[in-house]
Amino acid sequence: MLIISVLFLQHPAYPERIRHQKSDIKHEWQIGTLGRHEAEDLNVFWADLSNPPSIGTIAAGGFAWKYNGQVIDLLGLNNVAMAHANSLKNKTAPKNHGSFDKSVFLFQAPDIIRLSYLALDSCSGMNEFDKYWYQTSLANIDLDPRFISEYKWTCVGNAKSEIKLVGYMRKDFLERITKDYSLYDVETH
Repeated sequence: MLIISVLFLQHPAYPERIRHQKSDIKHEWQIGTLGRHEAEDLNVFWADLSNPPSIGTIAAGGFAWKYNGQVIDLLGLNNVAMAHANSLKNKTAPKNHGSFDKSVFLFQAPDIIRLSYLALDSCSGMNEFDKYWYQTSLANIDLDPRFISEYKWTCVGNAKSEIKLVGYMRKDFLERITKDYSLYDVETH
């Protein structure tokens, strides 16, 4: 019975069945569904790379399930090192999102921090971290001197796609894709 239940819950049509329910769990299902769709888009986006970039994310669930590269859960729900790095959790972070640890992040060093979903057509209007959610969840990592030396706010386009990826990316990763792959258009800020 447990196996059948788990398979049913993973079925892509399941969130549609709860669409009209008024519960907090609906939102969680939507995050997982959107994460799976975004991962599939990024698998196509990075298809020309022999090794897809590692991505650090706040919402790992559905995204981690579908993405072909390494996914680093920045909040520790699926990342033991992050979850156990500090027994004192960030009390200013949103509820259940206080396990981020700068030293673990800088050690794991994902190529990309997944903050914004894919933009359409243009990099204009890129926004820095959302002041409440991302800065509090990630303990203002964007102000850390080492982070600033290693990451750049970036928009990457792909000649084979109309979408663009917006977020913080490692400078060495950006050098690799601009040097080895003319397919990618990189705009940094």
